[in-house]
Amino acid sequence: MPVKYSFLLPVFTALAPLCSAQTAPQLQKAVQQTVQKVTPACVKLQWYDTLTHEARGVGSGVIVTAEGHILTAAHITDPGKTYKVTFANGSEAIAVALGKIVFQDDTRLPDVAMMKMVTPGTWAFAPMGQSAALHTGDPCVSIAWPESLNQPKPMVRFGRVLETATELGFIRTSAIMEPGDSGGPLFDCEGNVIGLHTAILPAEDWNMEIPVNWYRKYWQALQTGEYFREWPATVSDTTYKGGKATTTWASQQQVASQAHAIWGITGGYCHNITSTIDTATRSVYGMLLKIKGKSYIISKSSMVADKPVLQYNRKSVLLNVIKRDRENDLVLLQCNAVLPGGYPLSSAVAANDSIAVADMGGFLVSPRTDSQVVISVTGSQAVSMPKQWSTGYFGASVAYRKGPVTVTLVRGGSPAAAMNLQKGDEVKRINGLTLDSAAAYGEQMSRYWPGDTLTVDYLRAGKEYSGKAVLTERPVFAATHPVDMFPGGKSSRRDGFKQVFMHDAILTPEQCGGPVYDMGGHFRGLNIARYGRTSVFALPAVLVNQFVQEALR
Repeated sequence: MPVKYSFLLPVFTALAPLCSAQTAPQLQKAVQQTVQKVTPACVKLQWYDTLTHEARGVGSGVIVTAEGHILTAAHITDPGKTYKVTFANGSEAIAVALGKIVFQDDTRLPDVAMMKMVTPGTWAFAPMGQSAALHTGDPCVSIAWPESLNQPKPMVRFGRVLETATELGFIRTSAIMEPGDSGGPLFDCEGNVIGLHTAILPAEDWNMEIPVNWYRKYWQALQTGEYFREWPATVSDTTYKGGKATTTWASQQQVASQAHAIWGITGGYCHNITSTIDTATRSVYGMLLKIKGKSYIISKSSMVADKPVLQYNRKSVLLNVIKRDRENDLVLLQCNAVLPGGYPLSSAVAANDSIAVADMGGFLVSPRTDSQVVISVTGSQAVSMPKQWSTGYFGASVAYRKGPVTVTLVRGGSPAAAMNLQKGDEVKRINGLTLDSAAAYGEQMSRYWPGDTLTVDYLRAGKEYSGKAVLTERPVFAATHPVDMFPGGKSSRRDGFKQVFMHDAILTPEQCGGPVYDMGGHFRGLNIARYGRTSVFALPAVLVNQFVQEALR
């Protein structure tokens, strides 16, 4: 039975040889230089209506010639259709889809497609490499636009080649991807395109890439604009000259060795906190701080109840809540005993922590409480993540049409059901604010968090009623796509942040709340949420410092 891969519609795990000509710092520098060099050639692709100027869908691609040839995935293209091309710097252009290849008897393969710029210009491009020259353990870099993040700039990720050819002929890597990344490029550490993103399986280390040699081999056929249902008869390039990486890079073990050295210095600052929320015991990481001789813990507020306990050297240390920050989901706790160690957080320590463009692709280290570390790379500068999934749950839908704000559905077991709101009721006011449209209802609901209380005034059969509801966290529904099936899942509170940076760490929601460092051991921020398959959000160190200083005034 064939393996069912999921196309991407809208920790390293591989072992490499121990001997290497390059060190971990040299590999980091190469990754950062690659990101700077090739990002101008990376593009977001959207189907585009030239009459209405409407752009829909999200995919990614890469320009590989100065004339504007774009390599991408077949499952996001339709030959002859027009596409909007958006660059990382925000500039836009127009391209047309050329040929694509999808087999009649197996639509997973080979997923090869090409576009061409129609907007006049000479374009920045990335050279095509040689996918046949790859080895297990080779480092690789991904730059594309995950749809769930809805950000104007791409996210950078790092991985290793785990298989040079799966049963379908794809390259398998640990560079994590998700819908929106489809067609996006995979680079070697010299800036050559070696693959294009195509599909995933639920496990985070199952990320499939279309070998770039397939594009090189059928280059001429792809320019015809035809939809091929088998390999084209015309073959362009079987020599694959140029584009072959020549450097042997630091292995996974070498990078991990340096990361563990950082744990030896900073790992003692990461601890486990337990507390009880609604009769359920929750666990989350926290960072131990030492300030003016006293011991404090900073952590993720939504995962910490009012009587938390710190697990320290097999003993339970009681913690007192000093202050909470709902906007940044932070909580500062004071230990009821002075503990050894603790990070010396101060204005001087956190002042120089801004994420610069040159930092993209730099290695990051997130200590775990089991003496292990999770290695990732800086995927973005500081961005805003508006509240979407973290709003309080009411459980009543309304009709989006002109006229009264009429309830169309009340979900069983929801706060709306508990206050006896019913289908057909007209919602007049929420917390005293008069609603004149369904849009106003949605806008008002987006302001509230789980735990907030609403007073809802409504009409039923011409008579006005009023009820109160305490909002809850949104219910978690069974995942239907592999992108949502990764172990541990997403954090319940995962957006509504004014400033976070992204990295590709594999952390569970319970492993958030702890610190993240760069490879120099400098504190860069606090892991605050597992947002999705590709991304963990971290609050910059300067925000963490500001919160602590304000809490202790």
